[in-house]
Amino acid sequence: MISFLFLLLSSGCDWCSASSTTDSFIVKPDEEVYSKKGSDVTLEWYFHVGAWSSSLGVFEFLFGVWDDPGYVKNKILVVQKRNAVSKRRGFESKVKWSGNIYDCVNCTARVKMYNLTDVDFKRYGVEVEVSLDRSHLTNWLRLVKFEPAKIINSSWSREQRIVVAEGNATTIECKATGRPTPSVIIKKRNRTLCHNSTGHCVYEIREAKPEDEGEHLCLVQQRNYRPIRRSFNLTVVKGRNTINTTQDEFHKTNIVVIALLGAVGVVLVLVVIVFLFKRVKFCKSNSEQQQQLRKSCGKNL
Repeated sequence: MISFLFLLLSSGCDWCSASSTTDSFIVKPDEEVYSKKGSDVTLEWYFHVGAWSSSLGVFEFLFGVWDDPGYVKNKILVVQKRNAVSKRRGFESKVKWSGNIYDCVNCTARVKMYNLTDVDFKRYGVEVEVSLDRSHLTNWLRLVKFEPAKIINSSWSREQRIVVAEGNATTIECKATGRPTPSVIIKKRNRTLCHNSTGHCVYEIREAKPEDEGEHLCLVQQRNYRPIRRSFNLTVVKGRNTINTTQDEFHKTNIVVIALLGAVGVVLVLVVIVFLFKRVKFCKSNSEQQQQLRKSCGKNL
């Protein structure tokens, strides 16, 4: 029993020793952080410093504009030993730092940016230098201007009541924009008909039935923000399928057109026959008159 406890403690110490030598972030911001223009935003980092002691060397926290391949290109804020803070000129009232990175194992760093403008929405990053002989901890994020979700092209942008003939096809569509991209849900009586996380939902009804009637809801959800809703009523009316009706009307129209063309053709043929008949009769009459004139002239001679 004693040997088992000794073995357990030994393995536990090995785990503690391994974890204590690892520098790592415990908490860090999302890759995309959304905030409204004119608002303030707070970025937080919690990181573990393994086997740290003040004799290991320089300890520094950098915050600034991030660039490829992966470093702080323009320093905005620098925190060094004893939490001494220095800021870039022009950013004295723009950013504020709080936390503790001095003489700590689990350290905290908070950067608050005030009154965001269009030029503030870009990539930022941090570099944490534990010592000269250890790799830096790095992390970056993209600060994105928040754009509230709105429904732009959908069945809900028209009248609040849509009528479709029984047996006909219809499409229920809801499309929304915003940053971050909202998710769109189409519901009917608490039943989800369509769910899409790219901001565009389409639900097709191939043959409308009476049970398709009722209120349909478009629900647009943008992360933790308040959702927006729109609804409309779908009414299915009884009657022949308008597609078949259209086809019947098309056939009837073709028959009428063909009949008219036939009638016109018959009339033209009759006109030609009458014209030719009169022409022949006229020519024959002229020929008889000429023969009589010749006979009369011969007698006179």
